[in-house]
Amino acid sequence: MSARQSTETNAAALPDWLARSEEYVPGSVKSSGLLRSEKTIEKLLARLQSGSGTSMKHALHPVTYLVSFVFALFALSYTSLAYVVWAIGIAEAAVLVQLDGATLAKILKRSFWLLLVDALVYVPSVFLGAFNWLFLVKMFLILVGSVTYATSTSVFDFITALKQLHMPNFFIFQFDVFVKHLHVLGAQLLQMLHAVDCRTVGDSRSQRKLWSVIVGNLYLQMVELGKQLYDALEARAFAGTYTYMVHKMKSVDFALIAGEVLALAGVIALQTR
Repeated sequence: MSARQSTETNAAALPDWLARSEEYVPGSVKSSGLLRSEKTIEKLLARLQSGSGTSMKHALHPVTYLVSFVFALFALSYTSLAYVVWAIGIAEAAVLVQLDGATLAKILKRSFWLLLVDALVYVPSVFLGAFNWLFLVKMFLILVGSVTYATSTSVFDFITALKQLHMPNFFIFQFDVFVKHLHVLGAQLLQMLHAVDCRTVGDSRSQRKLWSVIVGNLYLQMVELGKQLYDALEARAFAGTYTYMVHKMKSVDFALIAGEVLALAGVIALQTR
């Protein structure tokens, strides 16, 4: 029997669905839920990595900037006097003009988008007759001040200010560990998402239940990394006191803080009249 006759005999013995030659091309499935978060996390990590290395040189002590920021937020939240709000706005503008163009554009862009979200929430008050333009101005100044402080102040300067203000060392250590492990946990989360993506066949909406598992594993890893970091610091004679962050304040720092205390007292006195 020839090879051709043998092939025809075997083909005739097979069922029709096995004898037909078909090529299966899987359709494109739109990622949703868990897998859609990969690009968002990658963008956040890229922003954190680009912003963590920038630390601007300040002429004043970090405590002065933190106290000024807190006093400005309190004054804007407490007062309803228009000239006080405009005075704080002029002070914030004087700080912004000292920054470079790229940093200034970044601060204004972030503040604008945050204000846009708040304005959308505030829209119903327009139809209810309770619209207050001064409230929006105060909100914009609060956002600008917050974004300016977060952009122009490094984590080290913020921790230095907390230590100088006699914040408990336990709180400073927890914040320091969280910041140091933020990039590590983000990278581990991306690795988990890539692993889920490689093992996902078909619709990815069935993977939504994995969020609880992933968050639980990240929490356990963060606790373990925190213990390892503390053991490494303890082996290097770190006692958890952060004494090396205590720096001497200059007379100009005390003078500026004293002036801000007097200005805040004046705002409170004018508001209570």
